[in-house]
Amino acid sequence: MISKAFVFILLFCVFTANAQHPLYQQLSEKDGLPDIEFYDIVEDKDGFIWLAADKGLFRYDGETFKNYTHPEKKGLSVFGLKFDHKGRLWCNNIYGQYFYIENDSLQLFTSLKKYSRGQLGQFLFFDHKLNVTCFQYNLEIDLETKEIKRILPETKSHISAFKKGDTLFYVNDYNFK
Repeated sequence: MISKAFVFILLFCVFTANAQHPLYQQLSEKDGLPDIEFYDIVEDKDGFIWLAADKGLFRYDGETFKNYTHPEKKGLSVFGLKFDHKGRLWCNNIYGQYFYIENDSLQLFTSLKKYSRGQLGQFLFFDHKLNVTCFQYNLEIDLETKEIKRILPETKSHISAFKKGDTLFYVNDYNFK
């Protein structure tokens, strides 16, 4: 039989045990932080931290920040950091340009300016294709051929897409397909 004193001591030890604090590092302009406005952040398989910021795309290696840009890139801001099936990091901007990192440089994949109408497109990867939804359209762009295919007819309602497992769903104000 367990004594009440033993239970009391055990409970006392449990409630007074110190918890571990997570390790974190706070960065500021003094550390070389390139911006104060960030839209997205991801970590790649090599441990680099990627930042989508008002002033561009940056990679942090634990000591320094590296800026990635492209000569045809419009504006500075980038958004929507995502990895494709090849492990390439992608981002986009409000000008309808879609970029990816390959061989440590920013590559322009396509410009969808005629579709974006100044709106920031949301994108995801499905079945080895770039799927873009923006404003009133949904496009599927083949990652190899860059062929653009309109998935749904243009509507007067906002369209969005999401994937669940191996299925891609489209949603607008009136329908769920």
